[in-house]
Amino acid sequence: MAALTHLRILENRLHEAGIPQTAARIMNTMRKLHSCLCWYPGKSRPQRIIEEVTENQSAILKALGYQIASRVLQKLN
Repeated sequence: MAALTHLRILENRLHEAGIPQTAARIMNTMRKLHSCLCWYPGKSRPQRIIEEVTENQSAILKALGYQIASRVLQKLN
């Protein structure tokens, strides 16, 4: 029941941002957002970067308070 409530909250939040999509479509769109680990010379830890996002994925992230900057997921101020 909690999962269905969260999906409905997601739909409502995106609808308020002007993105009227169903939770199923939103989840399917975001499921295709991939990240990868990149090892850079001289670094001891890998850096996680986000692959290219679609316009729809970017709009969804913005409605949720995030953006992709330099292939890194960042919270909007």
